[in-house]
Amino acid sequence: MTQFRIELDRPAPLVTEVGMLFMLRTAIEWLVDAGHGLPQPFAVQSINWAEGLDRRGLRRATMCFTISLGAYGAAATIASLCLCAHGRFQPTMLSFPVVDTEGHGYNAILTSMDFERWLQDRLRTRRIQQHQQLQRQVAAEVRAGRIRITIMHPPGRPLLSESEAADMISHYFGESSGPRQVTLKDGNGLKIEGVGNLHWEAHVAPLDRWPTKLLHPTMGKHFYYTYLLESAHSRQHGLCGSCHQPDCGAKNKWACRVYKKSLYSPYHSDGHIRPMRGYTTLQHAESQDPIVRMLSHPQ
Repeated sequence: MTQFRIELDRPAPLVTEVGMLFMLRTAIEWLVDAGHGLPQPFAVQSINWAEGLDRRGLRRATMCFTISLGAYGAAATIASLCLCAHGRFQPTMLSFPVVDTEGHGYNAILTSMDFERWLQDRLRTRRIQQHQQLQRQVAAEVRAGRIRITIMHPPGRPLLSESEAADMISHYFGESSGPRQVTLKDGNGLKIEGVGNLHWEAHVAPLDRWPTKLLHPTMGKHFYYTYLLESAHSRQHGLCGSCHQPDCGAKNKWACRVYKKSLYSPYHSDGHIRPMRGYTTLQHAESQDPIVRMLSHPQ
């Protein structure tokens, strides 16, 4: 058998199983032929509340039903439901209106629980393969004697694209492993899928003299960025952790002039240096970030 989940947009205490079954069969009757024949509404025999399967922790907002493979028209019904719910046959997932006994309207979204489990397994397998490939690449870079650098994003600077980060690394460090976006992790140390922070990392060959800061490829010297070196390499050669110079003399990063200066915005309208930690309004972002200003007022 196959399992399907129906999620309502809000709790529906007056919706009954019999009424939902009737509305579901009506929606199935109008589904498209997915290549296995027309779907059969009566392939769905029963439906029940499934509060334990609700993703939002709501009561009486989620139902589930199963379709037995031995039922008449089961293959055609399953194929049509999966096509319309997950095949993007329409702009959104398969949804249909639901009306309770007092005439209140709800929106129901239908998904295949088996398809979601299969997709999770595929994504997990892909993440494991990507992680193993990255581990092998990093191990090869370490054996080759390369050092990892991480380009930071100081306040007030435009966000770096992958091509801009690649140009910056190539200009200052020469041949490298290519920029990779640093992934974000939750409180348990697990990586957040599909989300990265504002930093880029790469492995580069060691230099006799490391640059103090990295200028933006196209926006001039006022938009510079800082970067981090591997701490083991910095300790081994007596380099400052912020400016990477052996003659810095700073006992910690707070005493390094390069680090302190990087915490301030390059825009000083009143001549005073103030720390910049983000934008509060769109007008504030336009006045500080040239990228936002360019997108807001295209030529």
